[in-house]
Amino acid sequence: MYDLADRERKEVSPDLPEYIEEYNIKFFTEEMGEEVRERFSLETHLTKALEKEEFSLCFQPIVNIRENSVEAVEALLRWENAILGFIPPDKFI
Repeated sequence: MYDLADRERKEVSPDLPEYIEEYNIKFFTEEMGEEVRERFSLETHLTKALEKEEFSLCFQPIVNIRENSVEAVEALLRWENAILGFIPPDKFI
């Protein structure tokens, strides 16, 4: 088995890069694994979120400070899951 640590120590065969390219080998780090698990969990919960009514719509006023008036209203979608807690929009949109 080829270990990334071996590659960093230069203890691998000199023809390894060609072998990797020829067989389309990809390396998978623990960080990548955590990202995949997190994304899978999020997607799993997201598929049920609408039917469980976990989404809420919030309205945020856009205020003109000079005129001291509300110019417009912005609609914001929020998701709160019983297991994952509050999920920020940049994670699920």
